[in-house]
Amino acid sequence: MIDRTDRSPLAVEMATAAAALVGRRGDPAIGLTIPNWQRLARLGRLGVFRGEVTRSRIFVPTGNAADPLHVVISIIERGQLVDYLAFQPEHPGAWGRRVALGNMLVPPSIERAWPYLRRPLATLALHRRPLDWLRAGRNGACVLNWRSLDAITILNLREIGHITVPDGGIARRLAEALTRPHERPDIAIERPKAVR
Repeated sequence: MIDRTDRSPLAVEMATAAAALVGRRGDPAIGLTIPNWQRLARLGRLGVFRGEVTRSRIFVPTGNAADPLHVVISIIERGQLVDYLAFQPEHPGAWGRRVALGNMLVPPSIERAWPYLRRPLATLALHRRPLDWLRAGRNGACVLNWRSLDAITILNLREIGHITVPDGGIARRLAEALTRPHERPDIAIERPKAVR
């Protein structure tokens, strides 16, 4: 659930988008076959906004009735709203993030379960697009930015026993991410100074 006491601009925008979806009758979520879309909207996880996605894949909400309607999905990492993404229902692969901070869509149930997924029999489904993830009932995960996955997420993915992917392209990206070397800090030996 979105923190209703969060009054950050990002949280206010997401709450506005969710309220707009709750108030709609013939909304885009119905046509996209998203399970439980009404519940997700009431929880502040799904909404609609008018705006545009820039060339750098940043979503700019405008509120202008002439701009296209976008489906908006909150991006929660470690229990906090860090970003949201938006796409037009007619072009679900052309999505943009609001502040370019969120790197992965993962439901809270999986985020809490990372320690338990570190078993040979554990399975995680990776989805190609955010809409695919929504259609799967938010089961599994969707990587939004392969280059910016943090070390903790990569370590968690390495521990999962079985990961299913929709195609060879996602399989290659996953393999590249899992074999990426970790950044290491500079290590310096500092000898204690002699006391006189």
